[in-house]
Amino acid sequence: MECLAPGIKTPSRSTVRRLSLKKAAAARKAVKDYLKELRVRTHITTDCWSDKSQRSFGSFTVSYVDKDFNLKSLPGDVSRVEGRHTAANLAKWLTQKVEEHQLDVLTATTDSASSQVKACNICIENDVISARPST
Repeated sequence: MECLAPGIKTPSRSTVRRLSLKKAAAARKAVKDYLKELRVRTHITTDCWSDKSQRSFGSFTVSYVDKDFNLKSLPGDVSRVEGRHTAANLAKWLTQKVEEHQLDVLTATTDSASSQVKACNICIENDVISARPST
């Protein structure tokens, strides 16, 4: 950058990281606030995985049909799942996220992992999800 524009001071790695995290947090808050205001039945798509350090993560997206009958999709969340990928842990995480975002979930789609399907069935039994999951 010094060669192209010597008068411009390049931000440090920590400054770029701090600003990026701040922007990402603001975007997450905006989506979360929007989802809380959403008063329609939704569909979620969920998945989980582990990183190289064997830390578990879960994600879900929210889909719904708006008042003009347009299909909309929003990122729900990506966050750590405590413990292993057991059905009980995944169901606890998913329940927490659905309640946190105050969603009225009609259906869910997962991959065909048995723990994901069992987690969704637990959520159905606990009235977190209204209908059977599809895989």
